[in-house]
Amino acid sequence: LVSQIAWRLLPCISGGVSACYLAMLHIPHPGEYLSLVLRSRSLLMFNIDNPTGHYKLDLSNPADFGVAELLKLLDSWETGVCRRRRLELTSQRGSRSHFRNERYQGRLIKEVQRMADYFLPETGMLEFDYSSSRRP
Repeated sequence: LVSQIAWRLLPCISGGVSACYLAMLHIPHPGEYLSLVLRSRSLLMFNIDNPTGHYKLDLSNPADFGVAELLKLLDSWETGVCRRRRLELTSQRGSRSHFRNERYQGRLIKEVQRMADYFLPETGMLEFDYSSSRRP
């Protein structure tokens, strides 16, 4: 029960990955700890300093949902920075968004220009590429 609660609340912990690992130390059994690490792998391995990559996220998994929300927020910030610096448009749709090839349940997402405007459903598979303008 403790690992289930921790799994659902892990994306809500502020302080980054180190704070998440410290919170996970309260899991009483090694087997439950390992299960939590495996289920939260996408969140624990997410590197906000270098988010460029291909993502396939199960939105019913709180850790995956948390990564999707973080990337939407990061995209909004990076879009604003690019606009203020008057950088060249390199986005797929001309909106300065860093998301590319967005798919939900295998279907292209065409309803919105930017993923920041996309309402994340609570279930289903979200797949996309993210190409950050920041360099590590």
